[in-house]
Amino acid sequence: MNKISTFRDVRFLLAALGIYAALYLFNNNFYFFNLWHIPQTPYDLAIPFSPYWIYIYLAAYLLPVFMFFYLRRINLHLHYLQLFFILTIITNVIFFLFPSTIDRVPVPMSGVDSVTKLAFELLFSADKPFNCFPSTHVSTSLIAALAVRQHPRLYIIFSFIALLISYSAIAIGQHYLYDALGGAFVAFVTIEIYDRTWGVLGPALNRVNNK
Repeated sequence: MNKISTFRDVRFLLAALGIYAALYLFNNNFYFFNLWHIPQTPYDLAIPFSPYWIYIYLAAYLLPVFMFFYLRRINLHLHYLQLFFILTIITNVIFFLFPSTIDRVPVPMSGVDSVTKLAFELLFSADKPFNCFPSTHVSTSLIAALAVRQHPRLYIIFSFIALLISYSAIAIGQHYLYDALGGAFVAFVTIEIYDRTWGVLGPALNRVNNK
């Protein structure tokens, strides 16, 4: 790929991330409907708090960027950005219409190193306990796996990464089981919408453009 196409593709990435950040921050700071308080399940209570899972959780913020440049090598990066855009719209419509919250209890920090404490302080100051359902960490990590579902080896690898990120969200008390299930459901809905729109239209449009 030449420099022009590289610049164009990076602009698409920045636009997608900008839309995602703007919508998420808006819904995380303003809500116009009654908050839905998400209850804990026995599963949530059974998982012990594990502070060092925060690094897996924070790594999920870098996953869209990593996926874009990784998939660019096999020409699937625009396919991934389309999925990411659909996912962004769906989740933020839910955030707007059905704002949700959880009880974020003080996390035990005794015996935890200063770097990890700082990571929690930064996370909790930037990400308020709203917009919990569906979990965007779960949905974006699962979309990364579903984006390469036609490549079995990659699908297994990224599915495992999605599983780790999903567990980390609950292990640090940032999400509950219902949030994770909601995130997974939205990811599969995104794939279904994509397959019925861009997934079908994309090859046809390419054939038209190549004539």
